[in-house]
Amino acid sequence: MQEALSENGLSVEDIKHVLVTHLHLDHSGAAGWLADKGATIYIHWRAARHLVNPSRLLASATRIYGDEMDEMWGTTIPVHKDSIRELRDGEDVLVNDTVVSVIETRGHANHHHLLRIGDTAFVGDACGIRILGKEFVTLPAPPPEFDLGHWQVSLVRIRELNLKRMFAPILE
Repeated sequence: MQEALSENGLSVEDIKHVLVTHLHLDHSGAAGWLADKGATIYIHWRAARHLVNPSRLLASATRIYGDEMDEMWGTTIPVHKDSIRELRDGEDVLVNDTVVSVIETRGHANHHHLLRIGDTAFVGDACGIRILGKEFVTLPAPPPEFDLGHWQVSLVRIRELNLKRMFAPILE
């Protein structure tokens, strides 16, 4: 990330707003580091306390990743509560001159939301998980908290938004 920023004449300190779709480490793992560099971290209200004290998050991830935990995720730095902005369903957040709408999309995680800007949304893992080199999107069902019923409701909710573009992460 630092290299890509540098290539564009920026530094990590230039990042002032980090909007996170959910707490999982592949989405929020660098939040503490970015907050220490001056960023405000915007995250679902159910997840905010786990950024302040990541012990339960790390214990849960360690159950899944075991001995590979440190190699995959490195050190997780707690986020000071003053650097966190808790988000709620239906809220609009003004980031510079851009209105970002928060839409809860539970299922993959109880603390998941998408972030909508006009007819475009950053959907996190709400619509599935795409692994680089794989032909198909996979069900976003990580243990221990996948909830099929909430996920199905979220998919209907997303479809009703009539989005033109959805951006999702690609896992390598």
